[in-house]
Amino acid sequence: MKKLLSILVVAAVLGLGSVAQASVQSFQGSFSSDDEIHFFTFHQDTAQTVALRSFSYAGGINAEGTVIAAGGFDPILSLFNSSGNLIDFSDDNEDYHKGVPFPIVVAIDPVTGKAFDSYFTAFLNPGDYTVAITQAENNFAGGLGDNISLGFREQGQGNYTPGIVKTETGIDVTGSFWETNGNNTIYQRTNLWAFDVDQGGSTNAVPEPASLLLLGSGLAGMFFRRKRMT
Repeated sequence: MKKLLSILVVAAVLGLGSVAQASVQSFQGSFSSDDEIHFFTFHQDTAQTVALRSFSYAGGINAEGTVIAAGGFDPILSLFNSSGNLIDFSDDNEDYHKGVPFPIVVAIDPVTGKAFDSYFTAFLNPGDYTVAITQAENNFAGGLGDNISLGFREQGQGNYTPGIVKTETGIDVTGSFWETNGNNTIYQRTNLWAFDVDQGGSTNAVPEPASLLLLGSGLAGMFFRRKRMT
């Protein structure tokens, strides 16, 4: 009986170690100015299609189960390889520079009525990658296809969105995180952002020692109860 119990415990542990879990990373933060840029790196173990999606503009629930409030600025997500070359980027849930819209998978903002969160997919080989988040209203990477070392269009320009509002609508505003939607309609958004990187792969869920003890005691209890019944 002890030998059988040991075998079952080991088998159960090995089974738990092979459970596939989606490899999704969630990121949240805030900007202090319009031209701020945040970079994040991740490693891709296998060749997979990776999906990048933001939640901050219209809100939603990220992969960690955190509820993200709507109202953040219009984000741009840009993806670079280990050499710093731009692979792809997204503004407003579309392949922006190719003008090809994706199916709308992001939420619609309750104030503006727009789906301005970012979403795109890219097939990646194993390696290291960098994601940059910037604000739309013009802060795109370099010359659209350039290297990360060339910077971003509004980098160093501080709070540039009031100038865009003035140019497009004739309305004077101050501060940051402004956007225009035409017809002299303007909105001031918050400085908050959030996005997920779904790597499309899987990781082995290896239980912690405490979990192993609980598993072993649970199986042992099951056999002890069976022995008393017989």
